[in-house]
Amino acid sequence: MPFANLDKFDAVLGANADLFTHSSSEKAIGKWVGGQTIYRKSFDITATPIASFNHGIAGITAVLGLRFMIKDAAASWRPLPWLYSGSDSNWIGGVYVTSTQVVVQYQVGSPTIQTGTRIFAVIEYLK
Repeated sequence: MPFANLDKFDAVLGANADLFTHSSSEKAIGKWVGGQTIYRKSFDITATPIASFNHGIAGITAVLGLRFMIKDAAASWRPLPWLYSGSDSNWIGGVYVTSTQVVVQYQVGSPTIQTGTRIFAVIEYLK
């Protein structure tokens, strides 16, 4: 019976449901190798154009993960980094994290992406 332990799964999930909830505030979500606390912070940014935004996180020592989606001027959702075609460098874009900001980098840049109107970003990090 493939779902014989579903009640146990539900109990574990229920006890840890907060781990699956995103927040614009810093949240401790687990432990890294060696016992350091892993934190997560999520962002929902609306602005035009989007070039960078302050993440408001003090003391980042390592970025473990960054998921980043941008809604472009054509109302399409695109992940960054975005690599489109080797023959059309207008569609290359990326994102990186500094000690104070999340920066959207357009290598050459398509106006469609450069005039993005919304960002969803999730950073997981150590302090």
